[in-house]
Amino acid sequence: AAATPPAAVAAPPTAVPPPPSTTAPTIDAATLLRFYERHNPANAVRDRIDVVLAHYAGRDAELLRDLAKRYGDAAAATLWEDA
Repeated sequence: AAATPPAAVAAPPTAVPPPPSTTAPTIDAATLLRFYERHNPANAVRDRIDVVLAHYAGRDAELLRDLAKRYGDAAAATLWEDA
């Protein structure tokens, strides 16, 4: 009779810590200015900040998502630090 192969041993799941908060930080003009100063100095002007904040008014989670798409998750994570 053919030998039955040993059962595969599943690797234990790796623990991934949850984000500091499940809600997006509130992004105000000063926070967005600091972000742009670090990641896109050409946008670190008050007129540009005002346009972005007006476009995303009340939609901080969407702004955070779009900044992460454009500048990367690590860059967007700095908004959590500044909030």
